Amino acid sequence: MSIKETLKLTREKRTHQVCKVFELKVDVSHLSKKTKNDLNLLFVEAKSIYNHFLAQLDSGTKTRDIDTKIKEVLVKVKEDFETRELTILSSQMKQGLLTRMENSLKALSALKKKGYKVGKLKFKSFLKFNAIPLKQYGNTYRIINGNYIHIQNIDSQIKIEGLKQIEQNFEIANANLTKNGNDFFIKVTCYINEEDMQQMENKIYETLGIDFGCQHQLVLSNGIVIDYLISNAKRLRVLNKEMHRRKKHSKNYNKTIRKRQKTYRKENNQKKDIKKKIIHVLNENVEHIIIQDENVKFFQKKHGKKIQKTGIGGITGNLKKLPTTIVVDQFFPSTKQCFCGAKQEIPLWQRTYSCPECGLKMDRDLKAARIIEIEGCKQFLIPSGRRKSTPVERAPLLSGLKEISHLKARVLVETGSSDALAEE
Repeated sequence: MSIKETLKLTREKRTHQVCKVFELKVDVSHLSKKTKNDLNLLFVEAKSIYNHFLAQLDSGTKTRDIDTKIKEVLVKVKEDFETRELTILSSQMKQGLLTRMENSLKALSALKKKGYKVGKLKFKSFLKFNAIPLKQYGNTYRIINGNYIHIQNIDSQIKIEGLKQIEQNFEIANANLTKNGNDFFIKVTCYINEEDMQQMENKIYETLGIDFGCQHQLVLSNGIVIDYLISNAKRLRVLNKEMHRRKKHSKNYNKTIRKRQKTYRKENNQKKDIKKKIIHVLNENVEHIIIQDENVKFFQKKHGKKIQKTGIGGITGNLKKLPTTIVVDQFFPSTKQCFCGAKQEIPLWQRTYSCPECGLKMDRDLKAARIIEIEGCKQFLIPSGRRKSTPVERAPLLSGLKEISHLKARVLVETGSSDALAEE
């Protein structure tokens, strides 16, 4: 198939797709010293080649005659010029920089024709040069193992935050590597089928924070409280007494053992059913679910059977598998920290959070869920504009949760203790 035919097919496909850009953050804490130096050197070389291209354009050379495969450039150092080798910047990155320069010139020319007063492209310093085009996915850059990105001529893989936003059915195209201070970002362009985009846009909430606890198993940042406890304690107590009365390894003893196993199995199946249905309802209605990486084993040691009866560990584990779930660090002080930034110790029996600095009074679980949502949006660069959720918006989510057996879903009154619950 010729290049023209391929381009024609791509243009036709793009008419039924929506373009969306995802901004992903490079995890600088996981970068080795060499990788960090290579990334900084990449921007230095990109700045040098950009200024080299601009100098050639100023001298009258046309963009089609500029060589993008050169491996050395002249760099101005104070009043002199010295030759520097380009070791990391690839030919495709150079082509991308030249294409961007050409597009900038065309845009300036179009504005000038419309009567606007325009200037000209200027030479850039290292501090002002902050974007490198990664022209082709699979060659200039590629995603590895769902958490890492490999950039051409950078030896080691780079860990990225926020890759879960890009789903498997998205068509990944070009990207831009940007720099802001000491942080690096990759803006990935994706094409999404219109049908898939409509399904995403039909979700009620863009972001929703979830706080896990003992008194209320799940508290959502929109005020919905989900309570459920699966326990066959009475039945198990009867069977345990019966088992101790039987002769060990007798027929009746073995019968009682099988009854106990059946009771445990029924309890576990009920927990699995609830977990799957909760996750399904949340996934259908929320675009980005934000949770904290809870230490469930510590909860079990501290609270014992209360945690065992809820199966919170299974819910957190399954939510983490969803591509749209954002996980906040385990040590983020969601319970202690206020929206104003103040922190204070709060005992477990105190159900209302009172901030001495800003005067905030709110249910501790609802406050924790909302601050988890805000932190997740900050970390993964999702616009967050928390507003009060209306009953109309909550209705589909509530109706879906209320259909689940053994589960109570209600709305938490924001002002007051966690005992103040209101039915929709």
